[in-house]
Amino acid sequence: MMTANFASQRHMSLIKYVRLAAQSTVLALAALNVHYRDVQHIVTNFLLLWFFLTPIVYPTSQIPAEMHALLWANPLALFIDAYHAVFVAASWPNLETLAMLLAYTLVSLLVGTKIFDGYRDTFPELV
Repeated sequence: MMTANFASQRHMSLIKYVRLAAQSTVLALAALNVHYRDVQHIVTNFLLLWFFLTPIVYPTSQIPAEMHALLWANPLALFIDAYHAVFVAASWPNLETLAMLLAYTLVSLLVGTKIFDGYRDTFPELV
């Protein structure tokens, strides 16, 4: 029972990062989709490709060491690695992973908000 509670606390700390990163991405994509209707089709194909480039169904140990820098450039890989640490290894994610998650979250929040604010005034005309 104590282990499940501890994992739940770690999960809740990670969910804040996930929510902010997802919210900022959705803000940007929603604004772009209002102006450019093909964005929804591009995003659908991109998400399929992104799924296979993220170590969800395969462990990171199968990836050659030379490719690890490219793997960690994928923000979703960091989220998956952090969740693996919480639920599979029953430990906190390492500090480097948490720092990179925070950096990716803040950058996506800034970029998503900037894109949304840039297009916000034209929404009534297009909808």
